[in-house]
Amino acid sequence: MTIDTLAILARIRKFNRERGYLEKGYDAKKESAYPIEEALEGFSDSNEITFAPINSFARVTPKEFSRNIMRKLMTEKNPSKIESVDKHLDILIYSFGSLMKLGLSDHEILNCLEIVMEANETKVKESDAEGKSLKGDNFIPPEKKLELFLKD
Repeated sequence: MTIDTLAILARIRKFNRERGYLEKGYDAKKESAYPIEEALEGFSDSNEITFAPINSFARVTPKEFSRNIMRKLMTEKNPSKIESVDKHLDILIYSFGSLMKLGLSDHEILNCLEIVMEANETKVKESDAEGKSLKGDNFIPPEKKLELFLKD
């Protein structure tokens, strides 16, 4: 099976346009919540997750916060392979939709993806204890290249 990347992006754009999502614009809080919601799916047989309410607050990094959430879920079941595939593809679709709401064309999305991938490839091969790639001394953040590329 041959996959046409631009055709997939066109379908995602059509999906978002037909539902009025593009016209509503980008809402940073909602766009950030959608992938979190998808990532948490499949850890319970119901659509509800047992999670103790937060009674005290501590300042932590997003990395620490997300890992704390997942540690709390470890008492629940693990998602099946199919549930995992579905949730990760839904996250991609939501993410592409978010980029489209920011006004990026399909070609701009793919070029930005290339810029970010190039930056990721400058990370060291070692990972932290949780398996996430480390940035290291030679890491080149993508923000400057993205800014130059997207400059009006």
